Amino acid sequence: MNERLLQSEFNKVRTWSLRDTLVTMVLILLVVSVMLLFGFRGFLVANTASMEPTLRYNDLVIVRRANFDNLAVGDVVTFRSTVRLPNGSVERVYITHQIIKVVYQDGVRAFRTAGTNPEVVQGHDRELLTIDGIDGTNAYVGRVMFSSRILGNLIAYLTSPFGITMLILNAGAILLFVLILKLDETPSGNKMNKADIEPSRV
Repeated sequence: MNERLLQSEFNKVRTWSLRDTLVTMVLILLVVSVMLLFGFRGFLVANTASMEPTLRYNDLVIVRRANFDNLAVGDVVTFRSTVRLPNGSVERVYITHQIIKVVYQDGVRAFRTAGTNPEVVQGHDRELLTIDGIDGTNAYVGRVMFSSRILGNLIAYLTSPFGITMLILNAGAILLFVLILKLDETPSGNKMNKADIEPSRV
């Protein structure tokens, strides 16, 4: 394979790689936009064993805000809850647990939730789950539609300090590689072979 053919094939591979990367990025943005448009949200399971083996640490859960009145016992839901930290401050966190009971508080429909791992869960969540989280209750976010361990681990890696550093280094390496190739390219009009030169005829 001569130099010109080798360079042509390499350019095809490079063009395809860049195009493939751009298409993948556009598809990811499109999928995320559609999910948000239809009310889907994604959460990573926190470092807790309360839902094992159904859900594990760093699993990605996709939730959708289904009609609150249609929720039933057995549904796995995500909600906002208030927790008090050791330093005394209060923080709002997202928790994913299972509905175990339907209750009525002052005539208003609510739910009792709990984790599913009997080895670490003792009883149910302290606060009830309500649609808006008023009066200190947990605020409903959405019902879990599906979960993915692989995607969750991938997102956790890409958003970690190490993952972000590796992304920056890889992007820099690719950019440097492309620049080197550009500098090594010879303009087609400046390079001629003997076979390309035809004798002039008078």
